[in-house]
Amino acid sequence: MDRLMGTKNPDISTYAKQLAEMTVEEPDLQKELFYEKLSEMPEDDQELYHLYDIGEYSQEEIAKMKGVSQNAIFKMLRRIKKQLIEMCRKEI
Repeated sequence: MDRLMGTKNPDISTYAKQLAEMTVEEPDLQKELFYEKLSEMPEDDQELYHLYDIGEYSQEEIAKMKGVSQNAIFKMLRRIKKQLIEMCRKEI
């Protein structure tokens, strides 16, 4: 390991190992629950939420893609988020 770290000092390689272990993300149980509940929703709702939240499209861009008003997208996203929150609350 010391050769990989480019040092002969074992303290530095130990530090590097500890730092690497600390940077490994712990599973985010709330996020997992959220996406589990999202997967239980209708496909149209999943697609819309993914476009906005994960794809980072604006509401205006999504409205143009879907051929509806921006206000309609706003209302749909608000409904989806409200449903997701309620579904998650029931699990907690």
